[in-house]
Amino acid sequence: MRAQPGVSGRLERCFPFGELRDGGYRVRRAVLDAWGEISNSNGFIGRAPYLISVGDPDCFLTWLNSQEPRLVELNN
Repeated sequence: MRAQPGVSGRLERCFPFGELRDGGYRVRRAVLDAWGEISNSNGFIGRAPYLISVGDPDCFLTWLNSQEPRLVELNN
């Protein structure tokens, strides 16, 4: 599949979703709830030898869209 204008691109800005908690950087509790949890223990954010998944992709997309993402459609 190739990129599609209007629905593909880089995000124009980042969305804060993490915090220092329980001795490490973790996904904020409210965000974990919105995403339906993630596959890492207690929302831990870090390098992993495997892909981390969100618990409910539809919930994640609802959260992402609530952040009003704007896409950059340039290759630079």
